[in-house]
Amino acid sequence: MVDVPQLMQQAMTALKSGDKAQAKDKLMQVVQADEHNEQAWLWLAGAIDDPVEQRICLENVLHLNPQNTRAQQGLTWLRSKHPQVFEELPAAPAPAATGPTVQLDASAVPAAPAAPAPTTAAAPVIPAAPPPNLPAAAAPPQSSSPTYQVPAADGRAIPGSASICPRCGQLVPIKRTSCNKCGLSLMEKIPRGKTNSAPAKIAGIMGMLHSVIMYVLIGLFAMALIFSAWNKAKRIAIASAGENPAQISRVEAQLDQFYTQGVEPVVTQMTIYISIGIIGIVICVGLMRRRGWAYWAGLIFFGLHLIIYTLVLIRSREFFILMEQVAAGMPQINGNPGALATVQKVIDIMRLIVFGFFMWFLVIMTMLIISFKAFTRQKVRLIVDDTSVGDAETHFNRGVAYRKRQYWYQTMREWEKAVDINPMDATYRHALAMIYEQLKRPADALNQLDEALKIAPDNASINQDRQRLAAKLAHGGA
Repeated sequence: MVDVPQLMQQAMTALKSGDKAQAKDKLMQVVQADEHNEQAWLWLAGAIDDPVEQRICLENVLHLNPQNTRAQQGLTWLRSKHPQVFEELPAAPAPAATGPTVQLDASAVPAAPAAPAPTTAAAPVIPAAPPPNLPAAAAPPQSSSPTYQVPAADGRAIPGSASICPRCGQLVPIKRTSCNKCGLSLMEKIPRGKTNSAPAKIAGIMGMLHSVIMYVLIGLFAMALIFSAWNKAKRIAIASAGENPAQISRVEAQLDQFYTQGVEPVVTQMTIYISIGIIGIVICVGLMRRRGWAYWAGLIFFGLHLIIYTLVLIRSREFFILMEQVAAGMPQINGNPGALATVQKVIDIMRLIVFGFFMWFLVIMTMLIISFKAFTRQKVRLIVDDTSVGDAETHFNRGVAYRKRQYWYQTMREWEKAVDINPMDATYRHALAMIYEQLKRPADALNQLDEALKIAPDNASINQDRQRLAAKLAHGGA
């Protein structure tokens, strides 16, 4: 008896190592034993070099699954590179037109194609593997995470005119952004690819310097001065009271009142001032680490600073003119050219400081606006990649990941592949039964539970689910 899973694994290993001859031999054995093995036909297309035989393999895939995007892409590539191949054999029907619309109802779901093996007029029927020479069939993923195909900006990466909804299995036109049956949004947010992170880092560093120096350090220094002055004033006041208890009590009461009304409010203000600096530091760290929340927080935080310094810059013009007029009107300054020059220099420095802060935050905001793409994702039409090949565990784990996203139909597809590769695993069959029940296919679910019990008759969980489902069917439940 042919061990299909083992042969598939050996073929994939051989093809990845570049041994096409061995891969072809193994895959030929697979399709001779199971002519309806979609993945074997797809992999075989990459294990052979004859374009005629490649076309036969890819068309066999589409006979089994008209929605197989890799086979569609492979045929498109063959048609562009080897048009003569499509003159030798009759053209296969367009998969988008002939592919059945998948329904949730078990009665409406077509069984796995029992169609006769596709004819092979020009060459023997051969299986298909993801080729190094065909762009449609890539090497199997090493990760068990779900994979998605996403359209390019010009739409060239969209295979066909429709795709399957990963939740309910409905065939949905590419132009739609949500499934018209289950309502699932088919728009996916993905990273924008390689983006320039330098502007974000510049904004983070500049914001960090301002927050540390202007808020934290100056705030701590001001608090240290306040407490130092307070302690010195307290010692002087107590010393001036002498040893008279009544005088000491009166001085202490005055000191407490002064602390409450004078020192404490200033300390509170400095605490808030330092806290603002700490908020700025946290935002800047997030910016340098390219966190999305930090981007929007930075726009607000530094945007407010830019508005404040813009207003200060506008209003300071009148203030500096007034200072110049006052200085010019003071006899001790007006009659002293050196003093007047000193005052003018101080005013110029103050102007420069205000303008410097304005430009500082203008640069930060400019860098944040430039780095917009580094913090945001783009929305694209979701097309689930249903053709990735792997071992049973890979397909099972991928199905688990789909299930977490409530992609029920796609979960079923992955777990069906896991059961096909390793039919003797009771866990795979039990999981597949539960997703069949989720998709309202109780008869298929009961069949999988029966098969699972043949493998693990003492499994309490499987027995319990089997009894529950049988009772549900007996009472007419769906």
